[in-house]
Amino acid sequence: MAITKLMHVKERKNGNPHGGMYACIDYILNPEKTESYWIGGNAGTETETVYQNFMETKQDFQKLDGRQCYHFVISFRPGETDPVTAYNVAQEFCEKYLSDNFQYVFSVHTDHEHLHAHIVFNSVSIIDGHKYHYADGDWKKYIQPVTDAITKKYGLQPLVYEEKKKGMDYGAWLASKTKEGTLKEDIDYAVAHAANYQQFLMIMGRKYRIRIGYSQKWQSEYITFKNEKMPRGFRSYSLGKGYTVDAIKQRILTKKFRPEKQLINYYVPSVKKWTTNITGSWKRRDGSYLTPYQKRYMYYYWQIKKSERKFSGGRSVKKQSRQSEDMLRCLKFMVRENINSEEDLSKKGQQLNERKQYYELQKLVTPDQQDKEMERVLTRYRYLTHYIATHNDEHTGAYENEIDALEEKYPIEELLDREQRMHEKNDEVKEQLRRIKTEEKIIRKIRSTVKGKGIVL
Repeated sequence: MAITKLMHVKERKNGNPHGGMYACIDYILNPEKTESYWIGGNAGTETETVYQNFMETKQDFQKLDGRQCYHFVISFRPGETDPVTAYNVAQEFCEKYLSDNFQYVFSVHTDHEHLHAHIVFNSVSIIDGHKYHYADGDWKKYIQPVTDAITKKYGLQPLVYEEKKKGMDYGAWLASKTKEGTLKEDIDYAVAHAANYQQFLMIMGRKYRIRIGYSQKWQSEYITFKNEKMPRGFRSYSLGKGYTVDAIKQRILTKKFRPEKQLINYYVPSVKKWTTNITGSWKRRDGSYLTPYQKRYMYYYWQIKKSERKFSGGRSVKKQSRQSEDMLRCLKFMVRENINSEEDLSKKGQQLNERKQYYELQKLVTPDQQDKEMERVLTRYRYLTHYIATHNDEHTGAYENEIDALEEKYPIEELLDREQRMHEKNDEVKEQLRRIKTEEKIIRKIRSTVKGKGIVL
């Protein structure tokens, strides 16, 4: 039987108020817990990308405080399903329940016997800026029908909601999900509670056997951590950039880790700040005015909003609501891009087409022979490290020697960094193409509305 629970991530009182949201996104996208092909969503597939997109929406609607995001966890019994099905369940749930109203990212963790899917979605709607609110009874009333239909489709037992877990804070969940935790989590804990490097070693020494070494290759000190539950020790530099000895010392000194990018003060004028009187001056609170082209478009928006109030429900009302949301998004786009005529609209469309051609060419760039060789080296390196971490047999010694040989022959860390940059570049290309596609859709919507309503250009 699959079990699900819902947690919310609160605003942090100390440090970065959005740090909990960043940590939550980063956790579900941890490459040690999932592979890239088990990640999906409409807000990106990398931590920085998803986080920035979430923040852009919050800043658009000036809703930066309070609950930051929500976190669904769907856990399956060992052998109940496979990663493909778990991925499809999470994807369809997001598409049907969240749709395009909220930005989301999901992943399937395969690091345990029982598969479990994680879904994190923004607390602020990208459509109208409304905040998501979960109330008692919402699961049975709104969510259960969606999950029942999905699980039935894939031949699974209905999801059972853990009511006691409702509203559990993310920090509390992370602390309680396991007694031991991971090595990285233990290092993070020790860094946060240590006044200096020696105290850090004392804290880690309570749980791990620690050996200090020096790498001639990297010309730097490293730490090897090992306990009775590990088949082999892990060197600090193999855990990532934030876990080298120098990085740990710096983190202890500054109490900072993975500093957030400075947020851009995105400003998109909100329609809600404009006077709602259709016969009024159409003046915005910032003192500026809509142009005639924009004013006419807003007139049709408010006509639809007025008609919504005349009905209490039904399919036609839902359709009108979607129409008003689409028009609101189009109007904000017109104001943001300073579109005041059909000529401006055509010019913007041409710019988008040029950008799209540029990014499409970026997708066609193929790696050279050297890149392919390095990819084979990294693939072998990952296999060896994973095998040693999960096995303890006659092959372990030979594989350790092979790892040492690879590290001596190739700059593994540099190659990993290079590969990461390539992945980030590819993700950026995909994200730019997604945004271009969205804006092209908005332009088509504006044109169809303008043509259908007979706006004088």
